[in-house]
Amino acid sequence: MLYSQYVNGDIRTNSAGAWNYAFLNTETDWEVYNSGSWSDVTAPSTITSRVFINHDIAIGSGTVTPITISTGGQIIIATDASLRVLKGGVFSNSDVSKIIINADATGAGQLLLYTGENAAATQKVYLTANKWHLIGSPFASTPVSAFTGNYMQKYNESDNTWLWNYESGFPTTLTRAQGYSAWRDASATYTLTGTSYAADVVVPLTFSGGTVANYGFTLLSNPYTCGVRYTSSWDMTGLSSNIAVWNQISGNYDYYGANAYTIPSGAGFFVKANSSGQSIKIAASSRSYTVNSNPLKNANEDIVQQVKLTVKNIDNDYLDRVLINVANEGAVNYVPSCDFPKMFGSDDSPALFIKTQDDVDIAVKGINSSETYSFDLQLKPNVDATYVITTSDFSFDAKTEMLLEDLFTSQIFTIDENLNYTFTSNASDIEDRFKIHITPTANAIAEPNENQFKIFGNNYQLSIYSEENNYKMTVYNLLGQKMTDYDNLQGNQSIDLSAYHQKIVIVSIQTENEIISKKIQLK
Repeated sequence: MLYSQYVNGDIRTNSAGAWNYAFLNTETDWEVYNSGSWSDVTAPSTITSRVFINHDIAIGSGTVTPITISTGGQIIIATDASLRVLKGGVFSNSDVSKIIINADATGAGQLLLYTGENAAATQKVYLTANKWHLIGSPFASTPVSAFTGNYMQKYNESDNTWLWNYESGFPTTLTRAQGYSAWRDASATYTLTGTSYAADVVVPLTFSGGTVANYGFTLLSNPYTCGVRYTSSWDMTGLSSNIAVWNQISGNYDYYGANAYTIPSGAGFFVKANSSGQSIKIAASSRSYTVNSNPLKNANEDIVQQVKLTVKNIDNDYLDRVLINVANEGAVNYVPSCDFPKMFGSDDSPALFIKTQDDVDIAVKGINSSETYSFDLQLKPNVDATYVITTSDFSFDAKTEMLLEDLFTSQIFTIDENLNYTFTSNASDIEDRFKIHITPTANAIAEPNENQFKIFGNNYQLSIYSEENNYKMTVYNLLGQKMTDYDNLQGNQSIDLSAYHQKIVIVSIQTENEIISKKIQLK
């Protein structure tokens, strides 16, 4: 952030580093303003003027006494800067006007306190116009009036509905760590004040009963004045292993597993309890002063085999995603611990989701690496348009075979990092458009001896070209179930498989010397 109204005595950082006032300019350059120019100065210990934090600054190394913010003193953290306190007893202020955390359209500053300590502060919150935001306050008992001019909603887990701020029962204060939705017709910056805490936050969750997939959703928010990374240090016992984050641009929710996303200060996110009596611990140890523009490309991310399938309306930015990853407990049915039910977004955005065998709509699906799967991939286009399906964050083993089948056009595509399939769809189209076929590494199929057998499929007909005089053939569906078998085959064969209505089959051929298997597209 640029400041045009500097006054004599103002101090600012000149580079990232440490707030180490025991030594002059050893790690971070500090400058003082005087009559239109800046000159070097020792990092302050007693703050009697405005101190502008314009970079990422850490307090702790070399600091031997608390930093005092005296009358007239103030710390102002810029929108692209952070102040991290690495040792105890640095701040003791109780005046919220002494530490200001700025925010605007470019971002928000961050204050990361030493674990277990607190400090009074003012945090700015910037909301863009004509967009829904999931928000919260890092301070206790923030009055709803702080967000004057917004339409606001509170999510009700018991019936999966939203309560408007003009309806009876909407709270007058925002509870720390609870999430809310907000909309404003014009962009605005809001001011929140209170005490910034640096301790674990435990939030009780509710589960109202009924179908496990449809209940237990709770909207929370980051309770700190800095980013917090969803990591395995959070206590997620009895909860689904993913969080859901609203994406303003796509008009849908994004889903993240542990160590894959940093939640900005004041931002909301959904968690899901799978039974009553559960709670969540948001660990203070997972606080972060960086918020990644592409959090899935972070060095600290858990290494897991996964792929994101994205469907996008090519005429705008509306899109939706399905995440498939390897999980030991994965199955063809809904598994609460590793799957996350679909949360539907804007009526103008496409909706993409997996329909499990027990008829649950899924946004995140875990699969077992030793099983073969065939999932219904549902699409609600919602508007008539041209769409494209692509992949991202593809990290499956090269031996894992994944296929996308378009039931409307009878086309089949390999799902890999290069998938790019364009098609048209109307709002009135039925949802049962696609299938995903997965043969993981453990079930990888060996390539046949092309010199001995050539196998082709077309219009439900299986054609085999071979000079082998005695071989056996067995045909399986993609779930590994035997469809039919033949003994004592000779040479070339043409076999009608139309009665089985399978567009992809696994053909296993056994000779005296070997067993050869290959996946064949029939339609």
